[in-house]
Amino acid sequence: MRILIILLLMIPGLASAQLIQNLFIDTKAMSLGNAVTADPTGIMDIHFNPAGLTKLEGRQIQIQLMNIMLSAEANFSLPEDYDPDQAGLVPIHEDPILNDPKSKAIAAAYLPGVGILPMHLPVLTLPTGGVSIQPAGSKFTFANAAYAPMAAGFAKESDDAGRYQAREVALQRFTYFSPSFGYKVNDQLALGASFLFSHQAVAVNQDVRAPNMLIGVLEELQGAFGCFDENGNSTGNDPLAPIITLCGGSVGPFKDIGELQILTEETLSPSYNLGLLWEPTDWFALGLGYQSEAK
Repeated sequence: MRILIILLLMIPGLASAQLIQNLFIDTKAMSLGNAVTADPTGIMDIHFNPAGLTKLEGRQIQIQLMNIMLSAEANFSLPEDYDPDQAGLVPIHEDPILNDPKSKAIAAAYLPGVGILPMHLPVLTLPTGGVSIQPAGSKFTFANAAYAPMAAGFAKESDDAGRYQAREVALQRFTYFSPSFGYKVNDQLALGASFLFSHQAVAVNQDVRAPNMLIGVLEELQGAFGCFDENGNSTGNDPLAPIITLCGGSVGPFKDIGELQILTEETLSPSYNLGLLWEPTDWFALGLGYQSEAK
């Protein structure tokens, strides 16, 4: 039976991962792929396992600077077997982005009260810091830190070829107040908890168009009814009005029809972390961490 249980525990299971979380918190944790639940990192155990705070003695100050280089490039082109004669009502070869098909994105961040702010710098420095105190003779260690458990954002120029896949995006969570404690039950066992107060933002700015068959048909009908002259000016023709208005505005599969703007912001988004650290020997440690959901 014991052998069967061991074999069952060795069977790999499915797990979900998220790229934008836990990236820029602690340099040691980053270098170890965040495998630090049982290997305390320091004050940033506030995030990974608050029980590890008991390893900090006296008064501690921790400041980290992480240098980030973010640049994404793309190039749009037609397939080699594309046949313009078979294009139909959506002639992709006439898409204006093919005139300047290169796209480039740089890092961006969200600033409360300002919005998405592009970072026109070759290197973006992200600071994190915290303090801890363990009173003399006490089993408690108290700590507080400011850090970004979620940070991702990019921005493109207003005429960038990739602006229809979002021109500006920011997904960001910043913890500005995190009162935490670790309690050393005995020499082998420690418990801990963190109470996090964070700012959460999700923002998107995106140019919108509708390169589909229906818009292609509508463009053909506008041409057939002579809604606009060669310069794009309205001719006043609208023979089906008021039943159907075809000439209210020039449309086409590759023409902008608007701009999508999304801004969701929560200035106080609370959550909590719980932790346990068990070290029965010098060569073995078991760490458990729980991070609550946050709205």
